[in-house]
Amino acid sequence: MATPEENLTKLGLELPDPAPEESNNTRCVRVGNLLYLSAHAPRKGKGTESVYPGVVGRDVTLAQAQEAATYAALSLIATLKRVLGDLGKVKKFVSTTGAVAATPEFSMHTAILNTAADVFIDVFGREVGVSARMPFGSPSLGHNHCLVMSAIVEVKE
Repeated sequence: MATPEENLTKLGLELPDPAPEESNNTRCVRVGNLLYLSAHAPRKGKGTESVYPGVVGRDVTLAQAQEAATYAALSLIATLKRVLGDLGKVKKFVSTTGAVAATPEFSMHTAILNTAADVFIDVFGREVGVSARMPFGSPSLGHNHCLVMSAIVEVKE
C-alpha cells in the first residue's frame, strides 16, 4: 500500500508551503491524539495570496471554487506534514468544515466540499480520508477568500 506522500506524487499534487502562523492564532492545536486545524484558505506554491478571491456565484465560478477547494485541502495536508513530519501518522479525518463565500442564490456548497473530500480520500485512502462534514455558505470571508476549511484529525500515538 502506498504512503500518502507517494499518493501525492502519483496524483501530481504538490503541497504548498504551510500556512504561516498568525499573531494570536495557530494553525494546529493538539489535544491527546486529535489535531484541530484552524481555517485554511486555498493557496498554492509559496504564495500567501488566496486562489480565486471573491464570492462564488458572482466573482468565482463553481469550477473555480472546486479548484480552490483542492488547494485548501492541500494546505491542510501541508500543515499536517509540518506538524507530524510523516503523513502516515494520520489515522482518521474525523471532521471537516468548509465555509464558502457565496451569493444567496448559490446552493452547490456540498459540490465544492466534495472536491476537497476527494483529495483526502485519494491521498490517505477511503478508510482514513472520509469524515463527517459541514459545508455552509457565508456572504463574505476574511481576506476576500472564496472559501476556508478546517479539520479535526486523529493521529496515531
